[in-house]
Amino acid sequence: MIGFAWNALREAVYGAQADRLLLVHYETLTANPLGTLTAIHDIVGAALFPHDPALIEPVHEAIALDMRLGTPGLHAVGSRVRAEKRPTILPPDLSTRFERDAFWEDPANLPPAAWVL
Repeated sequence: MIGFAWNALREAVYGAQADRLLLVHYETLTANPLGTLTAIHDIVGAALFPHDPALIEPVHEAIALDMRLGTPGLHAVGSRVRAEKRPTILPPDLSTRFERDAFWEDPANLPPAAWVL
């Protein structure tokens, strides 16, 4: 599953539609939610509307989907956006491999059209 998602991301970043892709680091969003959302709105050319990262409402359809898939809590959403250190769920060898293969971390290896926040 991880390999499929990683390959799909590579294809998107280096593909013909790369200018339509915006990658947002979890850490960027959680450390500065309002600044990150402002940057996203600027990049896509959308008018900024008020966001309240301290008041998040759960999406009940996602909760129901998780239950049907037998993965309760997979899409659980907290009540506010905040930086939270979490341990990886990957085996150590996969975690190490994918840390080294994080091609989006090196701007010199990205096409000029790629957006990374």
